[in-house]
Amino acid sequence: MSDSKDAKNNPVNWLKQREPEFKRPNHDDFRTHSELKKAEFSGVRHNSVTQEWEIWILGEIKALGPKADVNAFAAAYEHVFGLEHVEIVSFEVPSNATRN
Repeated sequence: MSDSKDAKNNPVNWLKQREPEFKRPNHDDFRTHSELKKAEFSGVRHNSVTQEWEIWILGEIKALGPKADVNAFAAAYEHVFGLEHVEIVSFEVPSNATRN
């Protein structure tokens, strides 16, 4: 994706137009594809625009899939990192839960 497409479709830019004081969080989940590539990002992130998980190594996406598909994520993790068995344990905290 080009920088001009990133700028046009970036929800952060949309929000800045409506909220001029908005400051984008300094976190990889809020960086554009171009920024992650340039920074040679390595890690796993959730792309909130596409609702996909992404596995990045040195600025390149090595695997991606739907956020809800935990089995696909485990299989991709195994493939990308050459592992034999990955088990993902996930849970969601109910909205009415209290924190200690």
